[in-house]
Amino acid sequence: MTSRFNKDKRLAPLETSQIEAFIRGDEAAFHRVYAAYRQRVFTYCLYYMTDEALAKDAFQEGFIKIHTSRGQLREPKALTNWLLMVARSVCLSILRSQKRQPDILSLDDETPNFEVERTAVVPPQNSLDEDDLRWALSKLPLKYREAFMLREFEGYDYPEIAQMTGTTVANIQVRLTRAKSMLREIL
Repeated sequence: MTSRFNKDKRLAPLETSQIEAFIRGDEAAFHRVYAAYRQRVFTYCLYYMTDEALAKDAFQEGFIKIHTSRGQLREPKALTNWLLMVARSVCLSILRSQKRQPDILSLDDETPNFEVERTAVVPPQNSLDEDDLRWALSKLPLKYREAFMLREFEGYDYPEIAQMTGTTVANIQVRLTRAKSMLREIL
């Protein structure tokens, strides 16, 4: 399945020799990999994190990690999977660190306003666009959002998703069914 959000699908794939040069540490090859996959990795981070600022942080940290650990990529044909696995790892790390950090309160003289902000229960518009979908995906628990993104946006099959997430094919099937059901309720 081709992702409607993945703009890098139209790029010509990198040749095996270019990917091998990237693995060996060639800086020009790294720049080619970055140019070819930056939008795809950023889009993945954006849908995973559901917050643009966090997605940008994850994207930057992800490509730093990709640059420093590129020797771990064993097979050139696995480049796309490997890039997304690195991005996933960084996203999870950021999300975990956020849970451990307490909210910071202002110690200014002004009294903070603690009114609860009311959020819409339905998407802000009648027609579904990318913002609406991102909003709806942000309402899903992470494990369902991740399975849905990898299948519907990135086009991976069940065994590939199971391998990337460290679970079983049956578990991925259940997660996808539940994600779709939840999205129908939300939208």
